[in-house]
Parts: sequence; structure tokens; C-alpha cells
Amino acid sequence: MKRKLCALLLSSAMVLTALTGCGAKSESASTPAPEESAPVSAQETQQAPEAPAAEASVEEASAVEAALQEEGISKYVTPDNIEERIAGRPSVELPIADNDTTFTFWTGSPAMDATITGWNDSTAVQELEKRTGVHIDYIEVAPPAQSESLNLMFASGDFPDILNYAITGTYSIPYLIENEIVMDLQDMMDEHAPSYTALMDADPALYLATVDDEGQIGGLAGYRYNSFTTTGAIVRSDWVEKVGMKTSELTTIDDYHDFLAAVKAQGLCEYPMPLRYDSSITGSPFLAAMGGYMGPAAESSPQSFYYDDNDELVYSFITDTYKEYLTLMADWYKEGLITRDLLNSDMLDSSAITSGSYAVFWQDCQFMSMWTEAGKVGDPDYALAGISEPLVEEGQTVGHGDITTIAINLMICTSCDDPETALEWLDYHFSEDGSILCQYGIEGEGLEYKDGKPNYSDLISNNPDGLSTDNALNAYAINMNMFASNGTTLRAAYDEVQQEALNAWNDKREVTKSSFTNLFTLDADETATVQRYYADISTYVAEQVGKFLIGEADIDENWDTFVETVESMGIDEVIDAYNLGVVPQEQVIEMMDKKPQGTELVITGHDYGMDISALTDRADYVTKFVKEKHPFDLGMGCRKGIEE
Repeated sequence: MKRKLCALLLSSAMVLTALTGCGAKSESASTPAPEESAPVSAQETQQAPEAPAAEASVEEASAVEAALQEEGISKYVTPDNIEERIAGRPSVELPIADNDTTFTFWTGSPAMDATITGWNDSTAVQELEKRTGVHIDYIEVAPPAQSESLNLMFASGDFPDILNYAITGTYSIPYLIENEIVMDLQDMMDEHAPSYTALMDADPALYLATVDDEGQIGGLAGYRYNSFTTTGAIVRSDWVEKVGMKTSELTTIDDYHDFLAAVKAQGLCEYPMPLRYDSSITGSPFLAAMGGYMGPAAESSPQSFYYDDNDELVYSFITDTYKEYLTLMADWYKEGLITRDLLNSDMLDSSAITSGSYAVFWQDCQFMSMWTEAGKVGDPDYALAGISEPLVEEGQTVGHGDITTIAINLMICTSCDDPETALEWLDYHFSEDGSILCQYGIEGEGLEYKDGKPNYSDLISNNPDGLSTDNALNAYAINMNMFASNGTTLRAAYDEVQQEALNAWNDKREVTKSSFTNLFTLDADETATVQRYYADISTYVAEQVGKFLIGEADIDENWDTFVETVESMGIDEVIDAYNLGVVPQEQVIEMMDKKPQGTELVITGHDYGMDISALTDRADYVTKFVKEKHPFDLGMGCRKGIEE
């Protein structure tokens, strides 16, 4: 369940205290933070506007959860009978428009090679336009430039009609809604998004990924049922044989070390392992791979936060487990097992993979065929294989996050003149017919039916022109990984090498609560708090982690100072923004109505800003307080034993 599943019903800094016996003293209330700051504790909650629609969503969510619990269905894992639950879902009526409607759509580029030059070259996209009567002008931005493009877009206010981007971290959905960047779709969903609404009703994971704590729907999330992870550790299997080992033997951290050392000793490559494949020095995919070694800190990477065994939110990069990881990687760096350019490398370079620069790296299996083909040009023995994640010991499982849903990534911007039609166009992708078109393409091309069920044709799974699965999907389907797809048939499209990689990665994985990024969302004020502190914290952490890794700073000597610095920069404020929880008003009322005889109740706080008469009527004492002076005004956060 989300940390704040739903409407905030208690006001800013309202504290309810129970007093037992005559003359008992009240527990002291925390001094409130200034109004311009985000809430910093459970006792300093911020006012939420009265929102009947949001409250209705809360009631609906509770009913859905109760029904699922009765069926024994987990909120975090797709139900086993999901295909039955989503079958026959309703769809919008086609055509949606009369061929006179055009939307701009900001999204990623499809081009892995020259198979197609843009999304409108895809035959499936062309068919989609025929069915819906809607033309799309795609604004295609390659992944390395997406973050910069997004920031420029937000700064300029020049928005497309539809935005495709996985919103996480700094830009929360409530923030985007409050700042009038994207629209809240909740009031349009039943009428204009029947297919997606039916999917949410069927699968709680999708519901949790879509509806924020205020009951708002800022966009639609990608959805893959019968899912599995497609990303993991990939090894030069021909090199494994050359050093006298077997891929099946590469299971533990020690095994990885021995293999990398052997590759280096035999001169197969100079620095056999990249530490990362994107711009994050702290959130390396190899950190996530070491789940057994790192525990939950690895599972949450690169999101930076996770829930510990006590259900408390923790910042990964100041934990003892992260210190252990850095110590290990720093040792491997000293041995020359890790690339020398780890501070400057922004992306895992495909050319470096195919030219033999790496012995082990982390990526999606869909590219393995393409890389193998390219690698054989320079080395006929070139071969790749997926291998087990590096465990501390045999028999461990590795936790991973929610692989059923993708973060909200399909949003309608406030600049859109016809949001209802835009939403219907998006929703068609989640209908049965639309999702088949997206995943498989047109019947007779990428799609063929086997035993009455959709499957990939040989154009996808065994392309006669030698196209990789990914490139064939680009040409014949809508391979954006953001609509609704069936993981079972998607997996079947991969070749033998890819299948073996999927088995290696999935057999030892289990879904863990701590790594679910949709357990909580931030409202606009909480987002402001994160933005206020977290950019500087992230910059400092990345810089210091880099120094630790390359040996410019000794980990043991400087770790305590590192942790203290991060704490002094306001990480507690960021955690509190994520961790803020409230008790629904009805639960407080129930507690007040059932209070033990002889117990007195006190309500105290400031800036109620909403009707709490139901609470004040039941309380024995009601007071308000006003902040006149507080160290917070000078930028000081909470101190242990004082404000806590």
C-alpha cells in the first residue's frame, strides 16, 4: 500500500494527544516549520485541499484492495489469472477523429540502426493512424539527450500535446500538475480511457503506479503482464572458455573477480568491466546486481531510497552496505578490473561492447543478437551469454522491483487543445486490438495467430533479412515499451541465446517490497523540498563516491565525515518529504469515539486551513500555536533530541 494512499485529511501541524487521568500533562508538540517550507515530520503535515474526487478515489482504492485480499492477490505482483481478468475489456469507438486531428508527441527515437528513420516509418504506426483517424507528429529525442531536452522544455514552457517520459525523482506528477505542465486526467478516465481503467481494476500494481496519493492521475503507465526482467549481466562467453571456466560457474562475487582477473592476465582486454552504463556513478547497474551482497540498498538503486526491515525509509548511499560495496569496487579498481574512465563515461558504448573492450557488462538482452553480429565482424569467435547475478554465496535470490509496470510515462500537457481526444488515442493502445497492434504489428507482417492467440511471425522472431528482434519490432510493431504487452509471447520472440540469458536472470530473482518505486509519491510542496536539498546532495555524493572509487579519498578514514556532511545538507528533510504519512480523518474519529474512560484528548497545532470540527467537537482541549522564531529559518534541519 502506498505510504500516503490518498487524500490528506489532517491539517498542517495538527497534533492529537491522549491524556490519561486528571491533571496529566500534555506531550510537547513539535515546533512547526515555516509556511514556505515543506513538511518535515508526521507531526508537521501540510494542508491538503478538500477534494471530493480524491476522497472517492480513496474509497474505491480501499474497496479494490479489500477484494484483492479476499482473492489472495498481492498488490505487488500481477495476479496469476490476469489474462482472464483483462479479457473483454471495453474500448473507445473507432475512428476517434475524422483524419483532421494532429497531436505533437515528444518521445524517444526508434533508431537502433537504419531499419526505420522515425516512428512514422513503422507499418504499425501507419495502421494506427488509419484506425484512429489521428495523425501524430513525433518529436523524437535519442535517450542520451532526453533529460536535457526535458529540462529545457520545462524551463521554456514550450510543451508538446503528449509527453512520453518516465517521470521519477525530481519531477513528481503532483508537481507537474500543480505547475500546470501536465493535466490531471482523473475526471476523464471513465469516459475517455475505458481500456486503461479496466486494466487498473484488474491489476493493483498498475493502479498503484497510476493514481497518486491525492487521487490524481497525471498520466498512464506502461504495462506488461506475465512479466519478467529482460536486463542483467552479459559476459563474453568465448572469453570464459579461453580462461578455462564455464558460464554456469560465474555465480558469486568471487567467481566474477576470478574471471575478470583471468581476462586481464591473459591480455584479452585491458579493463574488463565498466562500472555503469549511464550517467550515474552512484547507481551503477552492477551495484543493483549485487543484491545478495548489498541487500536492499542494491535493490533500490538507482532510486537512492529503500524501506528497511523496520519499514523505515533509508538513503542508500550512507548505509554500511553501500560502504562495503564501495570498498569492494575500489579494490577492483586498484586491480585494474574496472575501466579507468568511470568518472567521465556517460553511457555504455555499443561500439566498445562489439570491439571487445568489456568482458562483463549490464544491459537488455534484446540487443544481444545485434551486438553478436557486429562483434563477429572483427572476431569470428565473438559470443555473448547472460549469466547469474553475482551472489555472496550459492542459493541466494536477488531482489528486484516491479517489472510489471513502468513509471507513468504518457502524459497530456496543458498545452493540448483537445485532451479528451488525445486521451482516447492513448487509451486505444491499451485496448485488446490496440495492444496487439503495438506489440505484434499487422497480421500478415509481424503478427500471426497460433491456436487463436496472437504471436510473432518469423519477420520478428526469425527475420529473413537478419534483423535483430529489437530492430524487427521497430519496423513492424510499435516498440516503445510503454503500452500494454504480454510478456509470455514477448519472451518467446527471443532467440536461444537470449532465452538462456532470461533464464539466468529470472530464476534467482524475487520481487521485493523495498524496491517498489510506486509505494509513495510526492505532492508539489514535498517535491519542492526534494528539489531544494537533493540536487546539492546528489552532486556531493556523486563527487565523493567518485573519489572513493578511484582512491583519491580513503573510505575508512573519510566515511564518517561523508555521512555527517550528507546529513547536514538536509537528507533528513528529503526523507521526511518521501516518508510523510497521515492518518485518515475517519480513523482518528473512530479512535476518539472509542477512547478509554478517563482519557482526555488535546488538539494543538497551527494553520488548520480546513474544517476539523468533527475532531474539535470530540476533543477536550483545543489550542493553536504560532512560530515566532526557529533555527529552521536559518536553514537548520531537525536535531536529535530537540525537534525530533
